[in-house]
Amino acid sequence: MNAKEKLLEIVRNAKGDDLERAEHAFRNHTPEQLQALYGSSDKTCQQILDEYRAERAEWQAASDLAQRAMRVAWFLTLLCRGPTS
Repeated sequence: MNAKEKLLEIVRNAKGDDLERAEHAFRNHTPEQLQALYGSSDKTCQQILDEYRAERAEWQAASDLAQRAMRVAWFLTLLCRGPTS
């Protein structure tokens, strides 16, 4: 596994499944039920969903950045090689 593959694997493995599990747990909740506190936490079901969605958006931004960085690195490698005959 090269460095590029390792970096992308690390980013993929950081994704987690918290959002999917919360969406599954709260899928049949009414809007009123989503506003109720969940378990012994100080958060409502909606707050939990919102936080997991924000985390997922941050993960997606990091994943996109890593993929763009890999493409830039590849392009710079080609430029440094110069013209080929």
